[in-house]
Parts: sequence; structure tokens; C-alpha cells
Amino acid sequence: MTMPNPIVEWPSINSRSRRLFVTLLVGFGMSLVGFPAAEGADHLVVEGAWTRATPPGAKTAAGYLVLRNTGNSDDRLVRIESPVAETIEVHSMTMDGGIMRMRRLDALLTIPAGGEVRLDPGGLHLMMMGLKAPFRQGERIGLDLVFERAGRIAVEMPVVRVGTMEPPR
Repeated sequence: MTMPNPIVEWPSINSRSRRLFVTLLVGFGMSLVGFPAAEGADHLVVEGAWTRATPPGAKTAAGYLVLRNTGNSDDRLVRIESPVAETIEVHSMTMDGGIMRMRRLDALLTIPAGGEVRLDPGGLHLMMMGLKAPFRQGERIGLDLVFERAGRIAVEMPVVRVGTMEPPR
């Protein structure tokens, strides 16, 4: 009975093909180990976006929405872009002795892993400044939210009646 040769020799292939084969083999092996997948835009959900109609000549408008993070890592809103306004910032609104105070958030808005951030009337909101045209009821305003991890997410905000305090149903 003859014993099989325990030494495995590479087939006669060039070194470049051999490196490619080893790289593919290692990559396949790592996929079986169960490394966590990278999170993308699918871990962030934007819900209930809306804004109010503005009177002619208005230069500012507020926008509201809910940011839900279903992922395992915090994400941060880096910037907001839209052709409808010169600048869009996240502002907070508080009441101090009967006086309403609005302030721009100096830090990036963090959406915690497994949590949500609500931008509602009377609290955090998007402040759109330098409007290019009035917002008219029934229109839809487009903007891009840019996140540190999720990247760019396009959002459409329906424009509702002036004075509305609840999101459209």
C-alpha cells in the first residue's frame, strides 16, 4: 500500500494568480467567521418630515422630522443642504421666563444607536434661512441630510397650512 504524498504542490500558475487565489480564499474564510457588516444608510430612518407655508417675503422657515437610528452605532448629522435656502441649521427652542429663545446647536446632532431624535414645534427644529421663494401649501421641499456614517439621505417635506402644529397624516 502506498502512502499519499503529504506535500501539496501548487499547480503551475504564475505568482500573480497565486496571490489572487490566496486573497480570495482568505476573504472567503473571513466571511465565514462572522465579522459584523458595515452599516449604511439603511440604519437611519427619516420619518414624518414637514414644514409650514410661509407668507410672501419671509426669509425663514422651520422644518420638522424624526430621525430614527436602528443601528448599533451612534450617527451624527454633519450638514443639511437644499436649493430652497441659503443656510439650514438645527436650532433649539426653549422658554425662559415667558420668553422664547432660539439657539443654533453648536455641536453636531447625535442620533443614538437604537434611539431617535425628534425635531418638533417648540423644541429642536431645522431652521431654513435665506429662503429663495415662499413655501406654498401643497408643495414639497427637497433637502439632503448628510450623516457621518450613513452619508446623504434625500428627504421631501410636504408644505402644510400656516400655523399647523402637528405633522400631516
